Amino acid sequence: MTKLDPIWNRARADLLISTGKDEADVFLWEYSARIARTAQQIVQMPEVRSKRVDEAALVAAALYHDAAWIVHIREERATTWDVGGRPRCERHREIGAGIMEERLADLLSPESLDRASQSIRSLDGRVIELIEGQILNEAKTLDEFGAVALWPLIRKGTIEGKGVEAAIEGWRRQKEYHYWTALIKDSFRFETVRQVAMQRLALMERFMNELELQHTGGDLTI
Repeated sequence: MTKLDPIWNRARADLLISTGKDEADVFLWEYSARIARTAQQIVQMPEVRSKRVDEAALVAAALYHDAAWIVHIREERATTWDVGGRPRCERHREIGAGIMEERLADLLSPESLDRASQSIRSLDGRVIELIEGQILNEAKTLDEFGAVALWPLIRKGTIEGKGVEAAIEGWRRQKEYHYWTALIKDSFRFETVRQVAMQRLALMERFMNELELQHTGGDLTI
């Protein structure tokens, strides 16, 4: 067992969403765990390796940065199908930080707890001062790129009754308005992460082109 295992175990218990059935909804937990693992990988990148990063604070912040969904669902202001979308209220990060502070007070030092809390609260803001917050923001943004980013879109589209055509049209609009290139340009401060995002974007484009080709039967043309 590593020193971070208790944090991971506590977060998993907190972030599994009850469905009233035998199986819990794992979407929030899997997403949060993926962000935390990505953040840990970013720490090893050349631009970050020399910086002093509180890994316990970083992992805690990554795991709990969207924990507010638990409260929104419990208070019936959201459903499990809303998880993964944009925050439903301005206090979303504040609620998540509060949950983390309460649940991990016995597992983190006061200094680490404070850095984790500040990192969560700074997300979506114009200025992110702490290195842990900067890394978390990079990991969260990178998750919007690549094959893994398609799963939330498929999940959301299925629940809303939307089909393949809607996904293709949405992709076209994003390309038309240069959404992805602007996101890459403006959202990454670490060049290595930016390069990974560009590689993932290229993969997304190949997939969406193939999806459209098969949807229209274009691959059957002789």
